[in-house]
Amino acid sequence: MLRVPSIFDYSETHPADAARMEHILRVLYTISEHNNSTARYTQQWAAYGLFPHPTKSELYDVLHTPLLFTAVLEDVNAAITQYGIRVSGTNDHSVAQLLNTAWHQVTSAPEDYQAWVQQMLTRLFS
Repeated sequence: MLRVPSIFDYSETHPADAARMEHILRVLYTISEHNNSTARYTQQWAAYGLFPHPTKSELYDVLHTPLLFTAVLEDVNAAITQYGIRVSGTNDHSVAQLLNTAWHQVTSAPEDYQAWVQQMLTRLFS
């Protein structure tokens, strides 16, 4: 489901849905076991792009350049390797588990969330 009526709308905190989808497809192509599905998703996304959409803003291409998303992905992969963070799974050291725990923390005790974040950052990067 789209966050906003136009796939090209973006905010100060989030890229446009179109850019997010294109980045997801680029990431999936880097994972070889998903290439068959990714090709199908790419075709479906291209077909969706043929429907009429509001015009993208003049800054869309500047703010959503594939080079930026590729650089971010490379930085994330380097940090994952450097700090030995597991990306998936239910292990206490996986990104998925950390995000699930963070969501639980922010929804159950929002007043303690900032302190919890600082504690996790210290634990992860010390």
